[in-house]
Amino acid sequence: MMIAFLFATLLHFGHAQRNVVKADAPFDAAALTWSGAANVRIRVNGGWVTPAIDPDITDRHATAITHFAATTSLEYEFDAPVSDVTVTLFPPAASS
Repeated sequence: MMIAFLFATLLHFGHAQRNVVKADAPFDAAALTWSGAANVRIRVNGGWVTPAIDPDITDRHATAITHFAATTSLEYEFDAPVSDVTVTLFPPAASS
């Protein structure tokens, strides 16, 4: 039986309404959380995407984990002021 381990990178950006996240290692999924009544969109691999919202997180706004082709950068943009922005990056799954 193989046990899978989940490693993620958690980055905190405070009140940045727009930012570019760059990582040394590739990632192929991300999730964002924030405080404030705002919508978010992310750009990866040249295209903007509006991620789904995770309804299970109730103490702040959160996206569902959004998957895309592996990259080392992600840009996010909110349409209104926000605070406590956190971006979690997930590395590609190890091939077996």
